[in-house]
Amino acid sequence: MNDETNPSKIRDRIWLTTKSRIYAERRFRRYDVVSHIVLALLSVIVIAITLLRDELPQAAPLDAYTIVYSVFILAASIVVFGFKFGETATLHRECYLRLQQLHDSNDSDDVVVARYHDILSSYPNHSDCDYESLVIGRTFPKSGGMSRPDGTEISWTVAMLFRWLAHQVIFWALPSVLLVASVGTIFWIW
Repeated sequence: MNDETNPSKIRDRIWLTTKSRIYAERRFRRYDVVSHIVLALLSVIVIAITLLRDELPQAAPLDAYTIVYSVFILAASIVVFGFKFGETATLHRECYLRLQQLHDSNDSDDVVVARYHDILSSYPNHSDCDYESLVIGRTFPKSGGMSRPDGTEISWTVAMLFRWLAHQVIFWALPSVLLVASVGTIFWIW
């Protein structure tokens, strides 16, 4: 029997899964909030272009900019709606709350193993970046503080840190570039 389903280690495994799902919920909530803010700000820019039409140079193709921005906002809204960030965050929350109840239960380890797999099959999985965020959040810059069910220490690695940093940079760069480019367009027109 491997350590993942070893009844004597299952509560440690539940703890790790629960904490990873908490990080997954946070990530999807952040995606949800940032996508809504970016879409709202892009909509404000379209409204600003429309309202400032008389103040902007007459030679500027304002109708074209307005149409391009409007279509982009519509497409981005459909894509964001399709990802269902808020719903996925809620599912991760439900999962980790059920896992916490299971972890704290007085059930036998064999029952806990069966319920653990039943709970996991009912919800979407978290990604590796959620687990790595957990490890970095608990062990960086020092080592220690976490261990696997087999008792070995869990510690951050340089590769894990670089993947986490890359994810953060990409996540924050994309909306920043969109907003800077949008606001820059207004100043370019002016």
